[in-house]
Amino acid sequence: MSTRNVSVRSIILVFLKISFTAFGGHAAHLAMMEEEVVRKRKWISHEEFLDIISAANLIPGPNSTETALHIGYSLANWRGFFAAGLSFITPTIIIVTSVAMAYVKYGMLPATENILFWIKPVIMAVISLAIYRFSKTAVKSKLLLFMLLLACLASVFKITEIAVILVIGVSVMFINISRNKFNSFVPSSFLLDPIIQASSCTVSCDLPAIFLFFFKISAIIFGSGYVLYAFLYNDLVVNYQWISQAQLIDAIAIGQFTPGPVFTAATFIGYLLAGVPGALIASAGVFLPAFIYVAITSPFLSQMRQSKSLSFFLDGVNVASLALMIVVCFNLASAMLTNSLAISIFVVSLAILWRFKVNSAWLILVAAIIGFIKSFWV
Repeated sequence: MSTRNVSVRSIILVFLKISFTAFGGHAAHLAMMEEEVVRKRKWISHEEFLDIISAANLIPGPNSTETALHIGYSLANWRGFFAAGLSFITPTIIIVTSVAMAYVKYGMLPATENILFWIKPVIMAVISLAIYRFSKTAVKSKLLLFMLLLACLASVFKITEIAVILVIGVSVMFINISRNKFNSFVPSSFLLDPIIQASSCTVSCDLPAIFLFFFKISAIIFGSGYVLYAFLYNDLVVNYQWISQAQLIDAIAIGQFTPGPVFTAATFIGYLLAGVPGALIASAGVFLPAFIYVAITSPFLSQMRQSKSLSFFLDGVNVASLALMIVVCFNLASAMLTNSLAISIFVVSLAILWRFKVNSAWLILVAAIIGFIKSFWV
C-alpha cells in the first residue's frame, strides 16, 4: 500500500480527536476512524480501510491501536506510523492514570461504591453482548464449534491461556490445510500434557515483572480488549494474586468508561500495583507489541491478507479466545450479579443494548449518575 503526503500535524489532530471521543470499545473506534479518515477526509479508500482491518485482525495485540498504526503508515510512512499510534494511546493513558489516582484515594467512599455497584452489571451486559456478537462471526463451521467446546473445557481445567490459543489455532490451520487426508482427525491430547498445565503461583511484583507480564499478554492476544480480561483474571487474580477480583472488575469498568483503547485497563492495574511508574510501564508493555507487529507487517499488508494459512490460524485463535471469554464471563458474573437489583440492572442493560444499539459508554454514564445520586439517599 503506497503512502500519501498527508501532514503529520493533520494525522496527530485526527487521532487525538478520536482518542478523546471514542467511547465504546473496538467497534466504536473503527467507526470513528472510518468516518474521519475515509468519509470526511478521503485519505484512503473504503477498500483500503477494510484491508487494514483485516491485517490488524491477523496479528496479536490491541486491534484498535494496530489499525491506527496501519493507517498512519499508509498516510505518511514511519512519521505517520508514530504520529497516529502515539496520538491515539497517549490521551487515554493520561486519563486512566488520573482516574486510577482518584480510585485509590476515594475508592472506598460510599459514593464511589454506589457508582461502581451500578456500573458493574452494565459492564457485564456489555461483555455478554460482545461475546454473542463475536460468536456469530467466529463459529463458522462444525470444526470451529468443536474447537470452541474443547477450548472451554481446557480453560475450565486450568490449561494455560497461551497454550489453549496456540494449540487450537495451529490445529485448525493444519486440519483445514490437510482436510482431505485428515478429515476425521481432531487433536485433543494437549489436555493431558502436564507441561502446559497451569499451576498456582505467586510472582513477585516489581516494574520489570509488570512490564514483562503485559508485554507477554499483548504479544499473543488476538481479538478485542475483552479477550485481555480473560488473561488478566486467570493470571493476575488466580495465579499471581497481584490484584483482587473486585479490582479487576473495577478495571474493566474504568476501561469501558474512559475513551480510547480498552487495553488501557492495563494502565489502571499498573497504577494499583506501583503508582505512576507502574501505570507507565504497564502501558508501555501492553502497547509495545502493537508497534512491533505493525512495523513488521505494514510493508506486506496485501500479501498478509491473501494468506490462507494465516486466515485458518486466525479462525482457530478466534474460537479459542471466545472460549476464554465465555469461561471468564461466568466467573465475573458470580462476582457482579450478587443480588436481585444487580441482576435487574444487567437484564435491563442487556435489553437496551440489544434493542436500541446505544453506545455502551452512555449507558455506563447513566448508571454512574444513578449510583452517585443513590449514594445521597442512603
